Amino acid sequence: MKRFTNILIIAIAASLILSSCKIKEVIDDITPDITPSATTDPISTETPNPQDVFWNIPTYETNDVQDLQDYLEIILSHNPGSYGLHFLNLTTGMEINIRDDEKYISADSIALPINLCLYSIVAEGSVEMSEQVELKQTDKIGGTGDISKAPAGTKFTLEEISAASLKQNDMTAVAMLIRYITPSKLDEYLASLGTKNTIVPEYSSPLDMATFMSEIFRLENENPGIFSALTVNLIATQPILAAPLVGIADIVSKTGMFGGIPSYNDSAIVYGENPYVLSFFTENVFKSEAIKVMEAASKAIYSFINFEQLPIIEYPVNVLVPGRIVKSAIPKSVNYFEEVITDEGIAMNFRDMDDIEFPDSGEYEGELGLITFRGNNYRDGGAFGTADIKEEKLEIIWEFDIGSISTQSGGYWPGVGWTGQPSIVAWPEETQANMNIKESLKGPNLREVIYASLDGNIYFADLATGEWTRDPIHIGYPTKGSVSIDSRGYPLLYTGQGIGENGYEVLTPAYRIFSLIDQTLLYEISGDDPDSLRVWPNFDSSGLLDAKNDTFYEAGENGIIYKIDLKTSYDEAAGEISINPNLVKYRYLNPFGERIGIESSPVIYKNLMYCTDNNGMIMCINLNSFKAEWVATTHDDTDASLVLDVTDEGVFLYTGNEVDISGEFGDNEDKIYDSTISKFNALTGELVWEVKYPCMYNSVINGGVLGTPVMGKNDISDLVIFGLAKSGGEYMGRLVALDKETGEEVWAIDSEAYSWSSPTAVYTPEGKSYILYCNFAGNMYLIEGTTGHILDVVSLGANIEGTPGVFNDIAVIGSYARKIFGVRIK
Repeated sequence: MKRFTNILIIAIAASLILSSCKIKEVIDDITPDITPSATTDPISTETPNPQDVFWNIPTYETNDVQDLQDYLEIILSHNPGSYGLHFLNLTTGMEINIRDDEKYISADSIALPINLCLYSIVAEGSVEMSEQVELKQTDKIGGTGDISKAPAGTKFTLEEISAASLKQNDMTAVAMLIRYITPSKLDEYLASLGTKNTIVPEYSSPLDMATFMSEIFRLENENPGIFSALTVNLIATQPILAAPLVGIADIVSKTGMFGGIPSYNDSAIVYGENPYVLSFFTENVFKSEAIKVMEAASKAIYSFINFEQLPIIEYPVNVLVPGRIVKSAIPKSVNYFEEVITDEGIAMNFRDMDDIEFPDSGEYEGELGLITFRGNNYRDGGAFGTADIKEEKLEIIWEFDIGSISTQSGGYWPGVGWTGQPSIVAWPEETQANMNIKESLKGPNLREVIYASLDGNIYFADLATGEWTRDPIHIGYPTKGSVSIDSRGYPLLYTGQGIGENGYEVLTPAYRIFSLIDQTLLYEISGDDPDSLRVWPNFDSSGLLDAKNDTFYEAGENGIIYKIDLKTSYDEAAGEISINPNLVKYRYLNPFGERIGIESSPVIYKNLMYCTDNNGMIMCINLNSFKAEWVATTHDDTDASLVLDVTDEGVFLYTGNEVDISGEFGDNEDKIYDSTISKFNALTGELVWEVKYPCMYNSVINGGVLGTPVMGKNDISDLVIFGLAKSGGEYMGRLVALDKETGEEVWAIDSEAYSWSSPTAVYTPEGKSYILYCNFAGNMYLIEGTTGHILDVVSLGANIEGTPGVFNDIAVIGSYARKIFGVRIK
């Protein structure tokens, strides 16, 4: 009872419902006017046919339940918050389930199963509704209702208590009923109905509430003398699902409202020739939005059941509709495990109420330059601006020396490694004024190269000359990944440590945020996270910033995706910046294998994050709910980052795996295994096509796809270009251009040396494409994009695992020669 009292005190105290916020404009395009149309003849006294006046927008005839499910899914997908519903046709048994078995806050609707239990006891004959129960002080919760206001010691009949709990949402009356029935008898009764998500008095689910309503409908028909009194108390006093059906259908319902989260629900029996049950729950949805969506769903279901009509809507090709996800990719179908952890522990139904919508490709970086791995949240770049290429030649225009680190475990980490792409930033002069950049280099033409290396330093240099703009940031341990710069132009640097050894010294890898005003460390996340499900603390992934909501996302090899609420304070005039981060963590287990952890850099489309992991899984995660929308296998360890392609036909992902797990557990004598290149529908999880390339397994230096592909644009907009390591031989490589539509090979280059580097596309102002391709022999190639013809090559001295970063006509790249180069594309 103590737990019950606490939760109800919170519920009543938080009963002031939050005011509505702006709903997405797109909902108005797909959600019909929920007010039934008035007759067009105000003089006529004839009662209009409900079917003729039900909609005032175009409709079409259908009796296909999939059309109804799609309509409901589209409505829900256009709205923030968590939604779940269960529909059951009581005549035919037809069902629609949309996230119906998830637990939601039940609020005062918890009175429904409690009263159903009470009336069932009465029906057995051992109790009469006239029996009196004395109100005790421990029952009193406060809030609305006559019983809540009565003094302790007052006696009420069970009939009065029941009516107060249902019609007045009197939570003191609910407490009295729980005490009278006893929690153990309630649990026993709920178990007899087969419900699994109802925990009195806190939680229930659409499926469970629909079960209770179905039971009421059955018992009302079998024993109307007793159960009709229960349904009388359920005639809606706060109608939501009933609102669009007033004057059209008889309906009983029970609502629940809790303003603290906020959470709203309604469960109803709709009577008529085709009776049905509908239960609808929302969480982290403002009241006005929740009511609008619930009423729209209620109206559509009634119209479908009784008139076989639905509003005409256009299926959006660029929006994830859960009902369209292929069955094999539905997380529950593969027993996918996931948890969200906040400061308060494991969150049951986490919801971020922010309007999360990342920008389109090319808008993320604005005018700043190259600010994250592959340029933006689609990972479809790598080159900022255009290059006026005339000679089709490469020329090294500057270079400077860097170092290396040897480790006690036998590792040698020279120069720049995988993924190793620099950021190149055109800082506004106002921002430069606050930075510790050399005064002689400050000005409108400065383009600052920021490059993390394997020697434990982050270097800063002038793009034009290679001169250091300021001293390096010394971490002291190797960084394999690529830095990210704050997309708002704030002087913040985000970087992950990939190796925890330097000689005999050890430092647990961490993800760090530095001020670029004075290069001080502001914050770090240790990879040795007690909440991780894998002991592998490295950070190679390059994170992304939700600028509008001041939130940064980073994925770790420890199997955690971090949602970092930065709480940034930046005073440009004073030259001061600070952050006070709060973490939310997402952890998971891979259903396709034992290994977890993310080395790839996430792609984010609107509010959907896509990652690949160390056991060959691709996952689509909703950033508002921090839940997977779909998951699929890529067949093997996938460290190369995904790329996203938004087209008129839909939204697609391209990925390729390396040869790792298949070789580790395989028994092929020649050590040749397939590296699979795949195209997925990003909004349904459907595998569109896949092609396989035989590559050699090596436990230290994997074969297959390690570099992120080129997502072709302009004159190669029909191509996606992948590099393959150890294809054709242990040291050989292959660069392949595939047709986006079919996966067929358009052109290919067999290289004398394999490549882990990501090929990078550079375009002229006219849209002509060139590809930069680097390999372990230390060569950088310039390749014509449409044909694969090699135009030029320069040597950078040793293995190039890193990825070129390009700003207009200058590429910056480091190599194992322990140098960083500036290369002009002439």
